[in-house]
Amino acid sequence: MASLRELLRDPPIRERLVWHGLLHPDARDFGDLAVAASAFGVVFSAAGVLGLLRAAVDPFIDDRGLFALVAVATGLLGLACLIGYRRLPAAFFAFTAAAGIALVTLAAIACDPGGAAVFAPAYAILVVLCLLFMPPSFGIAAGVLAMFAYGVLLASDDTPNAIYLLGSEAGMLGLFGALIWVIRTRTERIAVELSTDAYLDPLTAIPNRRAFDARFELELQRANREGTTVSLVICDLDHFKRVNDEHGHEVGDAVLQRAAAAIAAAAR
Repeated sequence: MASLRELLRDPPIRERLVWHGLLHPDARDFGDLAVAASAFGVVFSAAGVLGLLRAAVDPFIDDRGLFALVAVATGLLGLACLIGYRRLPAAFFAFTAAAGIALVTLAAIACDPGGAAVFAPAYAILVVLCLLFMPPSFGIAAGVLAMFAYGVLLASDDTPNAIYLLGSEAGMLGLFGALIWVIRTRTERIAVELSTDAYLDPLTAIPNRRAFDARFELELQRANREGTTVSLVICDLDHFKRVNDEHGHEVGDAVLQRAAAAIAAAAR
């Protein structure tokens, strides 16, 4: 079992706190678990710290002990996300979101009656986190759960215009969901296109030098791990310069494409 020091080594915790997962060039897209870990970890940790400060100074909190306990639990969830990072399964973030909704509800219960409405942004933040960094089904489930919890909270608190507030929250979450879906879809499509452009030669459509270096390093690591050898085949097109000189570069390009297609067809 990995020690805490090993868990925090790659990447260092300071990089996770500055959204290392989202900004790292190896992050595939919003669905990368490292991105989710950074997002959930930073938001929950910050919410825990702010909650403890509010528990100490806010005069509108009836049960300071419960509010402080909620803040500590929120902060611990954030730390778990930052420490576990890539090792955490997707189900952990679903649990974290559900636990966050429950904790927001408990925090509202700890406050003075009539203040439930001010917790609407907290529910929205949790749903937005799921919509941004988790599969769509997670985001929809989080939205339904948040609306249910908020509705129960408004009803139990006898909040005036509860139906209006609940409808406004539902409309806001629906709008957020639509905007985030458009942003994620477009961003992920661009990421795929850029990845393809970065690793494929535009003329022959076969992997380029960058792709070769990455694959070669992977094969070396695999050989070292399994105690096997690596073989490398190198080929050359004889007299290719003569093709370009005598027939032009367009014919030379066609020759390269045919040669690349033949090599690709003969390889695994």
